[in-house]
Amino acid sequence: MPLRRIFRCAASAAVLVLMGVAAQPTPYPVLTYTQQRNDPQAAPARTALRTTGTRVTPYMADAFADSFGVNTRFGGGMYASQRPTVESFLVELGFRHIRDGSVLYTPEVRAYLQSLCTRFGIHSSLGLGDTVTDAEILQYIKDVPCVDMVEGPNEINGQPNWVQRLAGFMPRAYKLVRSTPAFNGIPMVGPSITKLEDGEQLAHTIDLSKYVDYGNKHSYPGQRNVGGDDGTGARGWGPTHDACPKYGYGAFFFAVCAAQVFTGDRPIWTTETGYASTPNGLATAPKQPPYASLPYAVASKYFPRLMAYEFANGITRTYIMALLDGASGCNGPFNALGLVEQACPNTGEAASLRKKPPFYALKSLMATVADPGPAFTPTPITMKIAGADAKLQTLLLQKRSGRYLLLYWVEASDWDVLHGTYQTVAPEPFTLAVGGMAGQDSAQNFGIDAAGSLTTPDAVRFSNGSAQLTATDAVQFFSFGGPLKRP
Repeated sequence: MPLRRIFRCAASAAVLVLMGVAAQPTPYPVLTYTQQRNDPQAAPARTALRTTGTRVTPYMADAFADSFGVNTRFGGGMYASQRPTVESFLVELGFRHIRDGSVLYTPEVRAYLQSLCTRFGIHSSLGLGDTVTDAEILQYIKDVPCVDMVEGPNEINGQPNWVQRLAGFMPRAYKLVRSTPAFNGIPMVGPSITKLEDGEQLAHTIDLSKYVDYGNKHSYPGQRNVGGDDGTGARGWGPTHDACPKYGYGAFFFAVCAAQVFTGDRPIWTTETGYASTPNGLATAPKQPPYASLPYAVASKYFPRLMAYEFANGITRTYIMALLDGASGCNGPFNALGLVEQACPNTGEAASLRKKPPFYALKSLMATVADPGPAFTPTPITMKIAGADAKLQTLLLQKRSGRYLLLYWVEASDWDVLHGTYQTVAPEPFTLAVGGMAGQDSAQNFGIDAAGSLTTPDAVRFSNGSAQLTATDAVQFFSFGGPLKRP
C-alpha cells in the first residue's frame, strides 16, 4: 500500500454530476468525461442537466452489484484458522469477487477457493510474482478455474531492477494466458505501482497497454471523502505532477491518471481501496500507532459513497481492503482497514471477530442493487435536477423489472482528518423532473442509516412529472417507474 502524505487541502469550485453512461478513458495523460463522470471538464454537460434537462442512459443495477469485490487472505491467519466464521461473513456480505490467490497456496487452499465459487458463486483471483513459472500459472488456473482476474506483481517498484523485471514478465504472462484456449477469457490486470514517478519510469521502458486488459489502481482516500473538498475528485490534498497536472495528489482522478501513465488507454480496476475505521475515529496527526481512522458512523456513509463514486466514474471492479482487520498486526498502520473488527491482542478465536457498521452498510447497498440475470439494454430517460448544491452526486440504475433506482447523496466531508472531529453536512433539497412520469406515478425513497441498515421506505408521488427529494451525506435510493417493488 502506498505511503500517505498529508498536505494542505486545496479549494476549488464545486460541480454537479449525474452519472449513468459508461465512459472509457483516453490514452495517457488525457482523460475525457461525459456528464456521467465527475471531473470538472464535464461541467458543460452537468450544466445542461440543471438547466434544460438531458437524456440519461442508466446502468444495469446488477452491473453495479457485480463491481463489488473485497480483499481476503484464506492462505493464512484468521482467514484460515476461523474459516467457517469468515466464510459466513463473506457470504452475508454478498460480494461475488475476492482478491485472493497465489501459486504458493497448497492444494487444500486452492480447493477451498474453488468451493467458494461452486457453493456461493464467489470468484477469486490469481496474483502473480514476477518469478513464477509458466507451469505454475497454468497449474493454478487449472486447480481454481473460477479465477476471474490474473493480476500483475503487487507494488514491487523500489525493488532491485524492478522495471526490467516487469518489462520482461508482463508480456510473457499475458501471452501465456491468451494462448491457452481454456483461460483466454480471464482478464489480465496490470501491476500496481505506488508512485506516479515510478509509473513514468516504467512507461518509458514498455507500453504495458499491449499486455493488459485493465490498468490497476490502489487508492486510499486517507480517511477523506472520495470526492474531496469540492466533490469533483480532482483536488486532493497534495501537489500536482507534470504527468497529471489537472489533479492533486490524493485525489480520485490523480490515482486514475497515475494508473493510466503506464497502461495507457486500458480501463481501470481498483484492486485496493478503503478506509480504516474504529468506534470513535482517530486523527491523522501525530502519525503514531494507533493510526488514523474514521468513526464507524462516518465510515458507514463513506463506504457506499466510495463504491458508487468508483463505478460511476468508470471503474467496473473495486476491491475493498479488506474483509478483516489486522493485515499488518494489531498496532500496524493498516490494522483497522477491515469491514470486520479483529480484537487486539489477537486471540485467534472466532469470538474476537465482530462485524462493523460499514460491513452492514455495504451489505445493504449490495442487497438493494443486486439484480442477477441475463444482460439487458437499459431504457434512457430525460432528467433534470434543480435546487441542490453542486456537491449533489447521483447514479442512475435500472432493474430488469423496468424499475429505475437513483442513488443520490451530498459528496462532502463528515470528518476532519487532521483534528479528529465530526463535521456537519447540511441536507440539500432538490427537485427531480423525469420525462413521462404521470402525476399519479408512485415511488419509494429509502436509505442506509448509521448502523448500516436500510431505512423504512417512504412513499413519494410525482406531481407534473417532478418529485421533491432531500439529499444528505448518506446514500439514499429513489425507486420509480415500472412495477413498484422493494429491492
